[in-house]
Amino acid sequence: MPNKRIMRGWGWTCLLLSLPRASSWRSIVRQPTMSSLQHHVSTKFGNMYYRKLGNLASGDHALFIHGLGSDSSTCSPSQKLLDKMQWIIPDLVGHGMSCKPVELEAYTMQSQASFIHKIVSEQQVKDLFVIGHSLGGPVAIKLCEKINREEKNMSVRCLVYEEGNINEDDCFGSKKILDKGCPLVGPDCEPREATDFAM
Repeated sequence: MPNKRIMRGWGWTCLLLSLPRASSWRSIVRQPTMSSLQHHVSTKFGNMYYRKLGNLASGDHALFIHGLGSDSSTCSPSQKLLDKMQWIIPDLVGHGMSCKPVELEAYTMQSQASFIHKIVSEQQVKDLFVIGHSLGGPVAIKLCEKINREEKNMSVRCLVYEEGNINEDDCFGSKKILDKGCPLVGPDCEPREATDFAM
């Protein structure tokens, strides 16, 4: 069972999951399988591809951002989740079917977040649930910061950051946040800005 801590800020909630062993996350994030990607956005480096699944009539959107060395096929939501909301699942630049440019600028967390921001903007997302696994977590945080700064008609309702946790030293992000006293969510909890947890 994962250890859970929750952080709130910018009007969204961040749930940090720390799993004890690498084998544990396999029950949450599935192993890669081949699937066709039907959509893409253009970037100055090439195309970022993404899958769009689920209840396309729903106004609720979930965004899953995969980790390093993975791709969009690692996320296979259950039928129950597919029935409830729309899912947007990109291949990060350098992964899956997305472009693999030689320019290092394309691989920064800010660049990846900007590319994904373009996807959710083009999809006219209003309310967004964000799930970031491993490398997808820092990208998700940059995306939430960008949405908070730049968007008036879009809000992040929840951010779930599940670190890779290959070993105990791999949880440096969650450890820093927890060491600073990350509050649990509840009616008496005060929102904290992400800068309160700066690493």
